[in-house]
Amino acid sequence: ISTFIGGFSGFDVQSQFSRYWGPNAFKINSEYIGVIVFYLFLLGFFLIRRDNYRRLFYFMAFSFFLFSIIALGGETPIYKLLWNILPAYKKFRAPSMAFYLSIFSAIIISAMTLDEIGRRWKELKSRPILLFFLPAVLLIFWILADPSFLSSLFSVSQQKMAILIQYADRVKFSIFMAFLFSSVSALLLYALSRGSISYPTFVYSLAVISALDLWLVDKNFIQYVEDEYRIFGEDGVIAFLKKNRGPYKVYPYTYRTDENIFIPHHIETIGGHHGIQPARLFDLIGAGNALMFTPLTSKNLVIYPHLNDILSIKYVATQRLPREIDHPIVKNFYRLVDSKGYRKVYSDAAFEIYENPSARPKVYALGDYVVSSKPLESTLNFDGRVVMEEEPSKKFHNDSLRYSLKFLKYDTDAIEVEVDMGDGGYLILAENYHHRWKATVDGKPVKIYRANYIQMAVPLDAGKHVVRFYYDSSFDRFAMIYTILGLILMGVAVILVYRGRK
Repeated sequence: ISTFIGGFSGFDVQSQFSRYWGPNAFKINSEYIGVIVFYLFLLGFFLIRRDNYRRLFYFMAFSFFLFSIIALGGETPIYKLLWNILPAYKKFRAPSMAFYLSIFSAIIISAMTLDEIGRRWKELKSRPILLFFLPAVLLIFWILADPSFLSSLFSVSQQKMAILIQYADRVKFSIFMAFLFSSVSALLLYALSRGSISYPTFVYSLAVISALDLWLVDKNFIQYVEDEYRIFGEDGVIAFLKKNRGPYKVYPYTYRTDENIFIPHHIETIGGHHGIQPARLFDLIGAGNALMFTPLTSKNLVIYPHLNDILSIKYVATQRLPREIDHPIVKNFYRLVDSKGYRKVYSDAAFEIYENPSARPKVYALGDYVVSSKPLESTLNFDGRVVMEEEPSKKFHNDSLRYSLKFLKYDTDAIEVEVDMGDGGYLILAENYHHRWKATVDGKPVKIYRANYIQMAVPLDAGKHVVRFYYDSSFDRFAMIYTILGLILMGVAVILVYRGRK
């Protein structure tokens, strides 16, 4: 409903409408298509008759309903059917994003309807019921739209019911505005059918009121930040981490974990920056099925403190947490820092930073390995041997490997090191395993093995070597070139069609 009636279930932004009352699947963006586009979309089912439009119309109508079903998620039984039949469908997140494809389909049908109206506007004079059907339905909806009626349409919790009652007037007002704009559209179309206005006047008038309708809703999602430095500026914690920058990661235990402050300062964190992280990483740190990284969803970093070592967590940033507070977050924090002898290296009025003295760098070496059928369990109980999931090409068992390592290059997508191995062993990149990461040893390609459940490793013989890990972006370049060529071809096609019509 919110796709066609702006503000029907509130907006998740800092505005006067910053409330949800119903089962709204949307986030901090508006999928509001505009009631005028919806009006033309519905008319298209009655007006589009030309043979050369029929196939496109059927395709777009099918697309609209298919992706709307997908966007509604588990609220429909058909979605569950798609979930179990379509390959890889279970890997997708946020099904409401499919509304963009629904909206695209509706806009195409609306444009086809406008074109059809331009050819057959005289026929509409005898069909006033068709023109005013949507405004009439919205008027009835507006009259009936009290909290009890609205709540009867959905399964609403008591908390959402309280919000609905509080904001019932705004919900009803949004329905009234949909009725108002659709009525103006119907009157314009009626005037066109009687010859009172020209077709260009009709189209331009519809465009103006449609833009006004969209602006009244979308303006709530344009949030201006007057002082961006206050949000992403460098405080004492960031200044310390930038000054002590190196090939390691930071564990933001309770330090601004949801503000993405680390991104503009190029500081790596164990939880990533935002969005869904690799499933294996969250399994290893004990986050389970959580979507975002938080201290409460990384319990294994406290239960198994050695994970902080092999994950290259050198610093833990946190709020000042008085020991006397009896809270699980506080207790877990001091259990971690006390068990490994973490040293406080920074403190201010609000935050502290502790250093892990045994943290390994982003690239380190081990001399022994074990092949495990339960790599997660073996990594959680790490005993100093690389946890492999298959037999490596070179087998080493050096319990006391000595080596020296120097970073030659350290970028987001390429890391190069010079390493002197006293004996044969395994060089490990403490980064999430991905099949597009490649490696070379002394310029020759080598196989990367999955190690320690989430990391990458290559075997190295004794002696000096230059090892390069890099992300192979050839597929991404191909996709970009393919997209650009597609846009060029589409532009050429439009020009040729336009010239052909002239």
